[in-house]
Amino acid sequence: MNISSDITESIISRERLGFDSPGDIEFFLISGEIVNREFFKWLYRDNLMLVKALEDTLIKEAFNKNIRCIVAYKTVNSSRYLIGFVLLALDVNNTYDKTANIVMINVLEEFKRVNIGSNLIHLAEYLAKVTYKKDCMYLNTYIDFEGIEDFYTRLGYIKIQENKETYEATFKKLLTE
Repeated sequence: MNISSDITESIISRERLGFDSPGDIEFFLISGEIVNREFFKWLYRDNLMLVKALEDTLIKEAFNKNIRCIVAYKTVNSSRYLIGFVLLALDVNNTYDKTANIVMINVLEEFKRVNIGSNLIHLAEYLAKVTYKKDCMYLNTYIDFEGIEDFYTRLGYIKIQENKETYEATFKKLLTE
């Protein structure tokens, strides 16, 4: 499934924030407007790790502002590294469901030697590569740039109740709306 052509720079907003740790951290919001700085600062704890559980009220604040994906990059010595992202998914009724639809991914260690540059279009490819196993949906990344081909890394999972077709439609909606 290749839907990266549906993702354009016009739906990606960016906010630079100042942190005490070395390097720039950038947040990219797909399909939404910038939420207040306190929201983003709350997402981070020590060692640049995204929190593993997001407070329901904050997630709803983002969701209500039409934010569907929050991505974090760190820049060190002109190299950019994907730290992780939070994906806010919809349930079958097109509404927010906190019990099954939050993906938390920390990939700093796995990607610390990979300079992903500024090609945000690969986000669509990350999210489009989905496999299913038992009651979990595993979100995988496919890297095909700068000489790296056919490299898959398991990033995280969501426990799901709905069927495969429902989530394929959901992900396509998240990436194209």
